[in-house]
Amino acid sequence: MGSRPYASGQEELPEELAGVQDLPSPDPSNHEYPDAYEYSPKLARSSGVSNSPNEEDWLNWPDNNATDITAHLDLDIALDLEHELGILARLNRLGHFTKGIRLFEERLAPHVDFFPVAAEYADLLLEQGSFGQLRQFIASRLTDTLAKYTEEEVILLKAIRALAEMHTRGALIPALNMARAALGYYLIEDRDLTDTRPSIGIGIKIQMIEICLRIIAYVAAHSNFLETRAFQDLLNWSITDNGTILMRYGDDGLGTYILQACHKAIAPTWVPGIAFCSKKASSGMHIGGHYVFNGYFEEFAQLEDISQAGDSFFQLDEDQLDDEQFLLTEFANAYMLANFFNTECSVEAVQIAYKQFSRRSSFLASTISSEYPHLIKTRPYLNWMLLESVQVLPASCQLQMPVQEPRDVPEMRTWNNIDRLQFLQQSKPFITRRMEMSRHIRNPSLLDDLGILFESIKGLEDYQLERSVLEQIFRHSLDWDKCLQTVRRLSSLNSETMNDACGYLQCLLDEFFFLENNNAPDCEHLRKDLHSRLTEFGSSFPFLFDHDSAVRRKSDIVFFDNPLLKYMERTALCLLSIGIGRGIEAQLLNIQMSHIDHHLPSHVQSTLSPVGLGARRADDQDEMRKHASRDAEYPDISPPPIPISRPALDLAPRMSDAMKRYMRQLFWTDAILAPQIAQGNFTFTSLDGN
Repeated sequence: MGSRPYASGQEELPEELAGVQDLPSPDPSNHEYPDAYEYSPKLARSSGVSNSPNEEDWLNWPDNNATDITAHLDLDIALDLEHELGILARLNRLGHFTKGIRLFEERLAPHVDFFPVAAEYADLLLEQGSFGQLRQFIASRLTDTLAKYTEEEVILLKAIRALAEMHTRGALIPALNMARAALGYYLIEDRDLTDTRPSIGIGIKIQMIEICLRIIAYVAAHSNFLETRAFQDLLNWSITDNGTILMRYGDDGLGTYILQACHKAIAPTWVPGIAFCSKKASSGMHIGGHYVFNGYFEEFAQLEDISQAGDSFFQLDEDQLDDEQFLLTEFANAYMLANFFNTECSVEAVQIAYKQFSRRSSFLASTISSEYPHLIKTRPYLNWMLLESVQVLPASCQLQMPVQEPRDVPEMRTWNNIDRLQFLQQSKPFITRRMEMSRHIRNPSLLDDLGILFESIKGLEDYQLERSVLEQIFRHSLDWDKCLQTVRRLSSLNSETMNDACGYLQCLLDEFFFLENNNAPDCEHLRKDLHSRLTEFGSSFPFLFDHDSAVRRKSDIVFFDNPLLKYMERTALCLLSIGIGRGIEAQLLNIQMSHIDHHLPSHVQSTLSPVGLGARRADDQDEMRKHASRDAEYPDISPPPIPISRPALDLAPRMSDAMKRYMRQLFWTDAILAPQIAQGNFTFTSLDGN
């Protein structure tokens, strides 16, 4: 079977799918397995499972008593996997990961070659946040020669592995390639009429779309890769109200896209209502995850007025409250949307929508606590308790960015990454007056509630929820020792337990902001220790854009290519280097920043003007020289040629003149490069390198 084209009909499948198309077809004699996601949400009351009997089975030949020949039959009676998988799915839904893992190891692990078992356990590890174990588990499944998975099943497993490596290795571009390849597979309009394989399961389709959405959302928040020609189709694919997948893949010359209807409805019972379009959905929300009153969300959800959101999203009737799965799903959607609409917008319709979802979530929480108390210690209910405890303030109520005066650490710890980038742009820690942190607790009742909540989740092994609670404790506590202890605990959770490299780096950045506004006696020692850990992280995870395309093609390394986190890491490391007297190291780090700027998300680039970046770098260069040894020889600080021409990645699809103007503005504002440019030592090339 030949390789399948992408939706564009021009490109071949990338290396991530190499070999997938040539997998042997399943043996037609094998029985068809039920889809793991079509099981009844209600568990069977009986716990009996058919196992192989302990007694040996013998076959006597009465006609040959002289020799008394006997034959032993090793009977392997099939397990009731449907029942066991139903239990595993329920434990996953409730967030009882300890019990789920024990069930898998004791009952289902011997049957891991059966795809529904592998898929359900992989989903459990993903929801738990065990990204390292998930990557290893998927790798073992894909390399097991005894496991015979279908083509669609292999693609799903590879997509899950790409999502895991996005966290464990910071590999964004491979994840995008895999998402595009996976969607491209489902966008094939016709299947071979002679193909005897079973049709793609509904569960596989739904999980594949969810994995792709996770990848797209994460990459959009940390880079501008989706705005480039290589991946812009991932911002324009959509699911219509009848389940048909559409992809905008070309340009007809008039500025409008050609739509290609590809697959049949995602399910025969698909409920019309939402025509999902990733670009419209992302445009209707703030980068922090809250609603933006601009009409995009209404268009995405097909609402004439946002006040109708409750009527559109509430699906559960009162007589369905006895269905556990429906109840928890409705509850989770209600408090998630309540948090989504908890925004500063003063429009009455928006406030109505917020009140609808807030009242609905409170009603369902009350129903659970009174009628279904066994569901209190579950992930949906504990998540709701966390949101209710912290009562996240709208964006307008958050603290504003510092301009001249430094702010207290608790305020800085509530910023999002854009706020932190702006602080790094303005910060001069070597001259900033460090403020002593108050050794008292703000809002002790809140911290007591968070402490009780943290104790209640112990034993569940819900790493995602545990991380969320620790983050809130870190943000709301003013006790210096408790803050440091909490952020170190978060670092350990991300690096050692979850194996989340990106999460670990974010913890190091949180610790940097924590230390920058403290004047404790041992802060200088702590800064040196943090400098060492940031340096070690950079050495352990090579950054993609530090190497030219030839090196990248020849190397088998999975590069770290998260621009936003790398930009913040190097900026923080540069400031720490200046503070501890390592001026030359800071110079080299500052030069490397030019490899990252134009890969930042557009919403970040708009807040960091080239002029501002240049001014910051000019000030930093003066301070670097003050801290550098007089006898030290300065290395050649001219930056290496920036590989603008990247046919493989196509990360800078801009017009030639616009790129030239941008480069001139960026370089002319740099005090180091300006003399070099004035002497004609630099020329500005076009995008194709000419």
